[in-house]
Amino acid sequence: MDRVCTLGPAISTAGGLDTTVRRDVVGVEFTADGLVSRAAREVSLRADQLIHDMERSLQRGVPQVWEALTSLA
Repeated sequence: MDRVCTLGPAISTAGGLDTTVRRDVVGVEFTADGLVSRAAREVSLRADQLIHDMERSLQRGVPQVWEALTSLA
């Protein structure tokens, strides 16, 4: 995710120089490339989970089909 940040001014609470820096997020900008990339990662993770779930279902529910598939590999 692309973020646009600005550094705020140093704030003095006791009249002296405060050396801490405060960061304020002014806005978040999304690019088309960033959104597509993020969606692709999500789809990939879900596809891997779906494949895993289907393999388990075949192993448990239809072991003959699973054995036939694994013997082809």
